[in-house]
Amino acid sequence: MKKHLLIGPLPPPYNGQAVAFSYLKELKSTQTNFIFYNTQRFRWEILNYLGSIFGLTLQLVFSHFEKVYFIGARSKWGFLRQLPLFFIANIKRVKLINHLHGADFKSFYQQSGFLKPLVKLAYNSVHTSIVLLPGMKKEFEDFPKMQITVIPNAVGHAFDPVQPTFPKSKKVLYLSNLLASKGIFEYLEAAEQLLLTQTDITINIAGDFVSDHLMSARQVKELFIHKFTQLKKQFGDKINYLGVVTGIQKTTLLEQNAILVLPTYYPTEALPIAILEAMTSGNAIVATKHNYLEEFLSTKSGMLIPPKSAPAIVDAVKKLFESPKKLIEKQRYNAKIAHKEFNLTTHLEHIKTCLEQTHEDAFKEN
Repeated sequence: MKKHLLIGPLPPPYNGQAVAFSYLKELKSTQTNFIFYNTQRFRWEILNYLGSIFGLTLQLVFSHFEKVYFIGARSKWGFLRQLPLFFIANIKRVKLINHLHGADFKSFYQQSGFLKPLVKLAYNSVHTSIVLLPGMKKEFEDFPKMQITVIPNAVGHAFDPVQPTFPKSKKVLYLSNLLASKGIFEYLEAAEQLLLTQTDITINIAGDFVSDHLMSARQVKELFIHKFTQLKKQFGDKINYLGVVTGIQKTTLLEQNAILVLPTYYPTEALPIAILEAMTSGNAIVATKHNYLEEFLSTKSGMLIPPKSAPAIVDAVKKLFESPKKLIEKQRYNAKIAHKEFNLTTHLEHIKTCLEQTHEDAFKEN
């Protein structure tokens, strides 16, 4: 039986990339043995880094794999961490399949400075790259001989039984990691204005505190708690922070809410699983005109707004609730399209096809 090595992060901690990689644990094949390497198995990032440099390298050297699937890094340190993979795969003539989950590979490559020739050499050895949306193919336009395949993110099997009922209560949800660039503070500002003028609305928030290029996780947590505590004192049970939600708690929460708001301007945002889960659960979507979000969201799904604008969030939520029939149309459309286009069974079949395609064209001359 052939062996394929799959390299990526498994939760916890929870983020879209880790959740998407965890879905691959459900891959089944009669001709292939899928072996997983968890890049965030340790609590301390330095141990994960050393594990990739040494432990994973030894595994690659002393084991035989037909193909290696990996989630490509888009930072200098991340690339250096994966450099032994490219080197060993090239020597052992192992087919590399890269899965891009972010919107920033092209910018990483073009801004990689003295590493740029090395990045070029490394990714010239990648046979196939998987992207989430057709527009993301341009992320690899500097690698014209690389095969590109489009496989969207998916919603986990936990959502298969979900059958939302309408109309829904007037509840608005933020469900994502709490980062400054995900728009959590614009959401809180909008929440205050909505609660002051819409007495029948409930505001919900779920997610963990995470660092980004703007603020550390500690700074986000401190500022969030300060602002949320003020709102909680003023509005009581009309605003709630639920922490990290998973499993049944998450599916129930999404079924109970009517609108998901994700006012993101996160630099690498591409196709957030949180949005797909909300769509499956019959939520209208309020999201920003940012990166690739406009490629799969439209007015049929909800409303698209400018980034960094709390007033735009307020206006969008008010307009959606002001037209109950149109709101239900958007919610029903989202549930239908998500079950059809973002179901996990189809996603896994496409991934398996990509992994098990013939080996004959893996090493064309570049």
